[in-house]
Amino acid sequence: MALRQNCQSKRACARNETAIALGHGEQDNGSTTVVSACLAVGFVGAFFACFTPPVVEQVQQPLTTTVCNQGASDPVVVPQWGPVTTGAHPASEPLATVLRNYYAFSVTVRLELKARGLDGRIVTRTAWTGTVAGGQTRTVNVRPSEFPVQSVGFASAITLDAVIEQSGQPHLVGVRVPSTPLAARFTSDYLGVSLAGDDPAEASAIEPYTTAETFINQVSAVGRTLSTHPGRVWNGTAMVDVATLPVVSDEATRYRTLRTHTFSESDSLQWDKFLENVPPTLSPGDQDANGNRVCARISADFIDENRGEAVYGASFAGNGYPAAFALLSVFAADQNKLLWSGYASSDGCTPRLQGLASGRFVLVLESRLRDYRALPPAKDVQVDIGGKGNAFPSRQAIGFQMYSVSPAPPTDIRIRTDATDRRTLVLAALSQVLRTTTISIPSAIYPVRTSRCSGQDDSTTSFTACYSQPTLWLGQNRDPGRTHNAQWKFVVAHEFGHGIQANYHVAPLTDYSASVIEPACRCDHVFDDADRSHCMQSKENFGGVGNESYAHFVSTSVWSGSNPSSCAFYIYITRKHLQHPEQH
Repeated sequence: MALRQNCQSKRACARNETAIALGHGEQDNGSTTVVSACLAVGFVGAFFACFTPPVVEQVQQPLTTTVCNQGASDPVVVPQWGPVTTGAHPASEPLATVLRNYYAFSVTVRLELKARGLDGRIVTRTAWTGTVAGGQTRTVNVRPSEFPVQSVGFASAITLDAVIEQSGQPHLVGVRVPSTPLAARFTSDYLGVSLAGDDPAEASAIEPYTTAETFINQVSAVGRTLSTHPGRVWNGTAMVDVATLPVVSDEATRYRTLRTHTFSESDSLQWDKFLENVPPTLSPGDQDANGNRVCARISADFIDENRGEAVYGASFAGNGYPAAFALLSVFAADQNKLLWSGYASSDGCTPRLQGLASGRFVLVLESRLRDYRALPPAKDVQVDIGGKGNAFPSRQAIGFQMYSVSPAPPTDIRIRTDATDRRTLVLAALSQVLRTTTISIPSAIYPVRTSRCSGQDDSTTSFTACYSQPTLWLGQNRDPGRTHNAQWKFVVAHEFGHGIQANYHVAPLTDYSASVIEPACRCDHVFDDADRSHCMQSKENFGGVGNESYAHFVSTSVWSGSNPSSCAFYIYITRKHLQHPEQH
């Protein structure tokens, strides 16, 4: 039994005979709340929320076997792309972007264009700074010619970042809220651009599968093209040719990152056939004790990133989340050779490999995870992250080049990719869940889909995020900000916590039927009617308490790290904006 922090409740409902999901001390953050969470967990089916006085369990009939949360929320100011027509556009054409402030107070916002592309560049450029009054919607026009990374012939990902610079609520200052990405491909004269919504996938590059050798040759050919990345970059004062800039690498004398290719769904079909014929390694061992390892890092723009928690992307070497237990494949592009395919270690790395000397290589990262251990205690946790309406994983090929160095001691080649796809965002979050040593995860297959519950994306009554055995569903929120639950790492880990509990067969019967009088203990403030079954401060019967408190425990354990005296929890609360601005 572990006790995390001292627990003090500020809600009247915590003093009632029916428990709340989690006792906490909180700090209002406008649309979200940072919580110092306290949870005592006994792990043989007994889960206790922190409360005063003791809870009296009430016998209730189960209402549902699906455990859901209320989804995440939009922050105070939400940036959005206006309507964008897929296809060719003049680079000088204005694109409408929208900043919406759903709250009753004004904020000063810096709107930034953030671009990811070329040889692993991440570049920002300020597009506008000004005040967005409470309840106001402000339109700001930007032009593709202003995008800070302009790649020729292949995709770069562009997001809008709203950075709060001034506010009457000081704790909001510095909050950065990203939009969904926009894929952009420029013509060679930079006068035209092709825009493709939030889909960075390139044209199909692999023929229908025939043999493993032919497939390896085709992937290697893709890898060789990645060393060519024409384009230009904003250097703070002007756009400059990327070829004139230093390479992107934390060991520039030994290796450098090339560009990224995102495989299409058509290519994914061929990948599946290849992996059926060449199964990934489950128990990797070093090929060469003096060889190099390839370590995948994921740069992820979560809305609830770096808000006081101990674990965030920039806290790791390589400036990104380790792709722990992710499916990786390494090809020697110049030799048409597969060096290794298998599931990464807990630090996101391959074994030490032979053949990683000089030349061009390609690392393929897939949104599939597997933590397999044959020796007692045996373990096999599989997580397959598919897209909206399908089971295709994301597959990104990241090129890198090795230089001949003498002497050449073993090194970790840290290759960073960008989570411009929702499946890769979820991969970044769940890889950290699997590598958290304080959480026990039962062997099982955990399918994940970036759709609303049960795939009902067009429904107005389905939950936006839930675990319904065996699948974890993470869908679009229905709040006006149109955020997606994949953008909230605390939500992703929370929902996976429900899966852990269910696969240990110790989850209480789900029950959110408590009769509640106190307004502060209901979910009237939640924006979406379908997500009002429970929320952070709602008063619940034992079934709801047992389910939600454990999921919160998993989430806060993942992102708080190994320090037992530190416990940050970034709460997702969707409000009826402006109608109840005082509630939190």
